[in-house]
Amino acid sequence: MVTEAKRVLALGAQVDIGGSVQRLVFDYEGLEVIEEEFGSLAAAEDAINRGFGGRMLKLVRVGLTAGLRHTRMPANVVLEMLQPPVEVEQLRAYRQAISEAWATAFPPPQEGRSGKDDGETSGSPGDSIITSRRSNSAARTKSSDE
Repeated sequence: MVTEAKRVLALGAQVDIGGSVQRLVFDYEGLEVIEEEFGSLAAAEDAINRGFGGRMLKLVRVGLTAGLRHTRMPANVVLEMLQPPVEVEQLRAYRQAISEAWATAFPPPQEGRSGKDDGETSGSPGDSIITSRRSNSAARTKSSDE
């Protein structure tokens, strides 16, 4: 079992941005920024998985600014730290840190819990939809006008 202390210490991922080591953490506000920028969390997850085959520069810009929101570092400061020349290996390191922080934001269900109670339909955070169906169990009553 994961204790609260271990969970808190494991949040996010470290990343070196322009010589400054920071911790990326996707809290609720950061995830909201990502969702807004990519259109959905599923689209953001796709960008993380595609790497250079997708929108890598947008992923790095949005991922780092969203992941550093908890530090209250202004977005323009993050962007200044990303100024060229940015090497391919550094982009890979940013993507790796974003991927690790993403994984801590959406940990797998705890043992013994399937996740189905939450209305979860798949492993992707963007595909988790909670729906309610109309109940047919209520009997129709006769109208007073009849």
